[in-house]
Amino acid sequence: MGEKTSFQLGVVGALFLSVTSSVSIVICNKALMSNLGFPFATTLTSWHLMLTYVTLHVALKLNLFENKLIDMKTGSL
Repeated sequence: MGEKTSFQLGVVGALFLSVTSSVSIVICNKALMSNLGFPFATTLTSWHLMLTYVTLHVALKLNLFENKLIDMKTGSL
């Protein structure tokens, strides 16, 4: 029972962090575009995607999560 509860807390925590980071990105983009006059929304999006990739790559190297390969033919792990 305890293992299931910790798994559920991990999922809820990950969802909360995902929503929080998405909202933060939108707020940062809005501030950059409206207050500072940065007109390149696509550039901001690509910077956020690159930063996410680098952060996930570093987290993988620090063994914060496990990389799982997906069989593309069957779609199973």
